[in-house]
Amino acid sequence: AALNENEYRVLAHQFAHSSHLSLDHLSRPTLQTLASLLGLPTSGSERFLRNTIRTTLSKLREDDSAIVEEGGLSKLTDAELSQVATKRGFNAHGQARTAIESSLQKWLDLNSKVSLSPLLMVLSQTQPLPGSR
Repeated sequence: AALNENEYRVLAHQFAHSSHLSLDHLSRPTLQTLASLLGLPTSGSERFLRNTIRTTLSKLREDDSAIVEEGGLSKLTDAELSQVATKRGFNAHGQARTAIESSLQKWLDLNSKVSLSPLLMVLSQTQPLPGSR
């Protein structure tokens, strides 16, 4: 089951107070998994992977702000919505638009209201979308 907002708040607090969950302390296999989830190259040095992931997460945060400012997820076409989901590590293939929107709206809410780390948010996407089993 996906994490609820309270669980995210606990994890965000833990993340903020733990050096072990920072991007700089992740192992190469974990960095490669994150890169894969984000559709990034999985080869290269650990430094390259970290910088690529860090840059991508920063761009996602900017993109999230733009989506909210431009009227939200409902303004996106199906193709755009699928692309937004995939960039954030969601498996949107074959999912109903409502399921994708629901999961992405949670992402946007947590990003803007809780200011949860994008790294932790991507790690949470290792779970399938509701109804995808």
